[in-house]
Amino acid sequence: MMVMLLLAMFSCSKKTTLVVSDREGWQKIEESIVNFEKEREEITLVGSNSFAKLRLVVFDAAIELQDMEIYYENGRKQDVSLRSPMKEDEKSRIIDVYGKESSITKIAFTYKTLPNQEKEKGMLQLWGYKTNVDEKPN
Repeated sequence: MMVMLLLAMFSCSKKTTLVVSDREGWQKIEESIVNFEKEREEITLVGSNSFAKLRLVVFDAAIELQDMEIYYENGRKQDVSLRSPMKEDEKSRIIDVYGKESSITKIAFTYKTLPNQEKEKGMLQLWGYKTNVDEKPN
C-alpha cells in the first residue's frame, strides 16, 4: 500500500532522444510538458551525444527545478543541484559537463509546474552546446 502511495506521489517518465546533428553551437535536445505534481524525467541520449555545456529554458508557466543528474558514457555521474524556481521565458545558468566535451548517455530531472491562475503547464527545453573539440583537422 505504501509503495502505491509513493508511486502516485512521484511519477517518472522516460524518453529516448536521437541526437543527429554534430554541428558546433547550441542545439535543442528535448522538450517536455511539466505537470503540477513532482515528477522525475529521464532522457536517454543516443547518436551524436557529446556536449560541453547544458542549459534549460522554461516556457508557458513557471517551473520549480530541483535536481538534475548527468550520466556519462564512461560510467561517471554528475549531480547538479538546481533548487530554484524558473519564470516563464527564463534560461537556467549554463551547466558545464565533466571534461571539455563528453558523451552523455542519460539526463534525469526532478521538477514540477508552479501553481498559476491560468492553470497552464510549463514547458521545459533541454539545450546542449557542442564545441567539437574532439574533431581532428583534415
